[in-house]
Amino acid sequence: MKNYSKYIIARVAGPLTFITLGFTGLAWLTQSLRFVDLIVNRGLGVGMFVYLSSLLLPSLVAIILPVGLFVSVVFAFNRMTWDSEMIVLSNSGLSRWQIMRPVVTLALIVMMIGYSIAFYVMPASYRKFKDMQAYIRDNYASVLLQEGVFNTMIEGVTVYIRARDDSGLLKGILVHDSRNPKEPITMMAEQGQLLNTPSGAQFLLINGNRQEMNTIEKQVSILHFDRYAMELSMFNAKPSAARAREAEERYLPELLFPEPNIVPSLATRLKVELNNRILWSFSALFSAILASSAFIGGQYNRRGQWRRVLIVSVACAAYFISLLSLINALSAHVYAIVGAYAFVLISLVGSYRLSTAHKPVKRQKRESTE
Repeated sequence: MKNYSKYIIARVAGPLTFITLGFTGLAWLTQSLRFVDLIVNRGLGVGMFVYLSSLLLPSLVAIILPVGLFVSVVFAFNRMTWDSEMIVLSNSGLSRWQIMRPVVTLALIVMMIGYSIAFYVMPASYRKFKDMQAYIRDNYASVLLQEGVFNTMIEGVTVYIRARDDSGLLKGILVHDSRNPKEPITMMAEQGQLLNTPSGAQFLLINGNRQEMNTIEKQVSILHFDRYAMELSMFNAKPSAARAREAEERYLPELLFPEPNIVPSLATRLKVELNNRILWSFSALFSAILASSAFIGGQYNRRGQWRRVLIVSVACAAYFISLLSLINALSAHVYAIVGAYAFVLISLVGSYRLSTAHKPVKRQKRESTE
């Protein structure tokens, strides 16, 4: 690789790293706000909070990379134009493609990084996130129970808690289990605690009663108790290992070759997820070429190329908005897949044609004044 190529890549890679880290951090803080209540009011540990929120980072990086590359190229090339470096490169005999080639090389690297994240890191982290949700539900059920509201743990099981004191003691408890419509069960207790035992997490009810109604024989059996232990496994619809993996949790082979007898709705989501990962990361190449087109053609302007920058910025925003709309349409219209790929390829060719449509970069001649 020639020195000028290394220089251009370095000028773009610096802002790209800063922008990606900055926007990822900002988005991470925004997404992490939903976990703050779990620490302040539900007793979730700080370590668990950091671990859960960090699992969101790969998906955020994959989304930000193509957009961050566009902003980085615009920033770096505008700075090089201001410092007259673009005119020096042009006057040294380099063609427009030679000036743009280092940016395309960097775009291919970013695209490969995006695919690595999209097809391995992101599903692995999201799978960990969903497994951790099941773990919290089994072992830290207190973070899921809110006071003063009816908490639906799973379909058919509702838990109500009137209040919770500073020691974690629960007061005014009602549990209604209607998973068996013929024999619904209602339990009420004055107090309760959530305990971790060697056999698993338990919900200990204190001073209450258990009412079971036989709807066929129209009979109600009531059991009064001082202490009653409930296994929290009853709050699981099915074991975590047996649950169907969501589309975001699946690796590339699982998206291409899902298990047989898959439900149609999940099969559709898998198609949408697969094409979303492919098209979004591929957009890094479009972003780099479109951003470069504002600077490698046309007349040189010492004050910058703000008009062309504005045009390509609007075009970039329109591209990503249109791409998101087409991806969302995949779930309803199968033929939208062809339209999405055609749109991306046409946009890529159009951005390259835009970069070669202008005259070579030249310094504007100043009008002589007499």
